Amino acid sequence: LNAGNTTLGAIALASIDSSRTFTEDQLKILGAIADQAAGAIIKARLFRETEERASQLATLNSVAQSLASTLELDVLLERIVSSACGILKAEAGSLLLTEAETGDLIFRVTYGPVAGDLIGRRLRPGTGFAGEAASTGLAVIVNDVHKDSRWFGDSDQQTGFTTRALMAAPMLIKNRIIGVLEVINKADGS
Repeated sequence: LNAGNTTLGAIALASIDSSRTFTEDQLKILGAIADQAAGAIIKARLFRETEERASQLATLNSVAQSLASTLELDVLLERIVSSACGILKAEAGSLLLTEAETGDLIFRVTYGPVAGDLIGRRLRPGTGFAGEAASTGLAVIVNDVHKDSRWFGDSDQQTGFTTRALMAAPMLIKNRIIGVLEVINKADGS
């Protein structure tokens, strides 16, 4: 099953009757069937990806509308975190805000199995991946946190949650970092 330069799989035919043999013409027909099947697989994958992207964009549009219409900050922040987790198929997420006086990151909104256990907890400036995103102004992606020397596992130890992978993005307003949005673990295991 070839699609361009990519092999997706194979189709195999067999006969248990040794007196029956396949011909070169039959091989050509099987090849044509395999080409059609590969094309159908690619189209199905593209369609699924397009549907997923459309769903993500619809969710982003809904969040943008909420930003413009919601006056309650907590409701808005919860919507942002849950939407980010939904769009990215994450198991958990959090939004940490920077305290102006200390520079600490404070868990303001959390989403996931141990969400309530983190609200109000603090991270010192530069601590962990969220701290790195806040101090550098750059997003961080780590697909195996336990193999990364920057990993700060205190939150996992305190909550019993197991972080495997994480993305953290700084929240900027006029070149000033006001917090970090992070998503944790792909819910589908990918």
